[in-house]
Amino acid sequence: MKKIKELFNKLSISNKLVLYFLIIFFASSLLLYYVIPVLLNYPPDTINTTFDREVSILYYKYQFLLVVIGIATFFVLYLKFALRKIDKWWKNRHSNLDEILLIRKKAMSFSYNLYICMEIFPVLIVSTILMLTGSHPAILLFKIGTIIFSFATLIASIFLILSKNALYPVLAETSKYINENDTPKGLSLSAKLAFQLFPSVLVIALVLSLIGYYRLTVETGSLINNYYSSSLQSEIDNFSVRPSIENLENVLSPYYMDNTAFCFVENPDGSIETSNNSTLSHFFVKYMHDLARSHNNTVYETYTVDSQAVISDITYNGQVYTVGIYYEISSFNSFLLFLGISLLLFIFNLLMIIYVSTSLNRDIKNVSNGLKHIINNDFETR
Repeated sequence: MKKIKELFNKLSISNKLVLYFLIIFFASSLLLYYVIPVLLNYPPDTINTTFDREVSILYYKYQFLLVVIGIATFFVLYLKFALRKIDKWWKNRHSNLDEILLIRKKAMSFSYNLYICMEIFPVLIVSTILMLTGSHPAILLFKIGTIIFSFATLIASIFLILSKNALYPVLAETSKYINENDTPKGLSLSAKLAFQLFPSVLVIALVLSLIGYYRLTVETGSLINNYYSSSLQSEIDNFSVRPSIENLENVLSPYYMDNTAFCFVENPDGSIETSNNSTLSHFFVKYMHDLARSHNNTVYETYTVDSQAVISDITYNGQVYTVGIYYEISSFNSFLLFLGISLLLFIFNLLMIIYVSTSLNRDIKNVSNGLKHIINNDFETR
């Protein structure tokens, strides 16, 4: 253990932070690998299966691995590049005042610049890779981005503390060469407190909104699925004419719960007709063919359970027709409502954080000024 500690202390500042980052990032990635399918309600048998590869080019595990490698590579290069001058000065520690001021300024601002980068770039990298490799609609990309942003904020807050600790020796060493008046001005204490408290509030708001949305979708989806499944089956059992889309619409439309529901029929030749003339996605059609019969005749629109359908087969004149009712459990507007409420709570808490941090900053300044008066023997100042 002692030898490991000695080897670690010999590492450059950038290498120490790279090591910190890789440990935290890979541990968080392992957790995210299992959390994302749960929070996003991935339909059964849609990840790491033959179906997954045929629909999305790559298996979920390979998409995830590609994202992890992309983010890790970006930040390792960023840390090495951004800290190269600090590493060089720390190794030589010469007394050139202009360079010392530059190094001190970089050391004071680096942690906060890295914090912002850690919030933004993982979301951009994930969105880019998923758009290139996956069958992901806008709502799903938005949900994934929300999860990645919340976890990235949490990691960034942890790394903010670690990077400040790693750079503290640089600040202590550079302070020996300069006067107090020459020290570059950093963030105010209130801003630093807000940075420290901001992540916990944001992550709690986003994660709670996703969990609430997940539970609502699961419970509502089960009820709606049972309703449409029983309605479809009761009508199909008595169907005696050719199942054309017009005939189906006349029979099934009284059961629609809202204007997003519609019926569809797949003819024996493979053509699909819908009552609202919409086009069913490749994901939907393939799931209907390959997996729906194994999952209670339920079909999903994409890698989310927000839009579903129930199906049943009708044999007419020796030919098999597949008919179904398509419905939405939760629209994008519902998700935005959940997110909007969470953001309002977040803004309220953020304002409270700013108020508390400003108040603490003011009180600390008052104490500091009072101590200065005591040092200067100015006892008349209260």
